[in-house]
Amino acid sequence: MGQLLRYLKLNFAQEQQVAETRLDHAFTKVEQALHQPWTVASIAELCHYSEPHLFRLCNKQYGVGPKQKLQQMRIEKAKQLLLDTQWPVNEVAQRLGFSDAHNFSNFFKKFVGVSPKGYRK
Repeated sequence: MGQLLRYLKLNFAQEQQVAETRLDHAFTKVEQALHQPWTVASIAELCHYSEPHLFRLCNKQYGVGPKQKLQQMRIEKAKQLLLDTQWPVNEVAQRLGFSDAHNFSNFFKKFVGVSPKGYRK
């Protein structure tokens, strides 16, 4: 009985590691293509999980759901682009998948507390 329990624990730990690796790999792909119109469904499809399972794994690994993780990634990339480039806000918005600079500015201000132009100063 003890050997079976050890086997099951080891197998479960390996499955968890595979799930975490698959999740990290999927979000690496998302990060490389932030301009794409990502949805929770498309991210779940990318890593071959159901949406509820993706949500559970994201919460466990990142402390937030997949939508919030995507938002965090876009905000971090936006901050980087605003500081490291002289691109107009509209260009940054397009590179991050926003339909226009106004939507991007509202999104950025909601999460950062200052407009993209204000952040750049």
